[in-house]
Amino acid sequence: MIEGKISELSKATHSNSKELKFGNHTSLGDVLSKTVDLESKVWQRYYQRIKDILPKYQNTLQEDLDMLEKDDKENHLTVNERNIINVRATEKQIIKLNMEYA
Repeated sequence: MIEGKISELSKATHSNSKELKFGNHTSLGDVLSKTVDLESKVWQRYYQRIKDILPKYQNTLQEDLDMLEKDDKENHLTVNERNIINVRATEKQIIKLNMEYA
């Protein structure tokens, strides 16, 4: 979506700003084109980095949620154990959400 809008802006400014110089680039369109390429590479790298984090956890998100649900019924975890599982599950949820947005 944003790439499409940047591309439209790039095309519009490229044709209207041939006399302008932007560093080593000849137009704002060139700058925007390079910016889109760089942003795309950054998002790809970010996605790969966060995707590599999940397998490093001993348990899956579902296993953590199951442990918490079981504790709700049986009350077998200490407060610290429950907090650790909550933090770990929240980290995994954040990672998964970031993967969806990347």
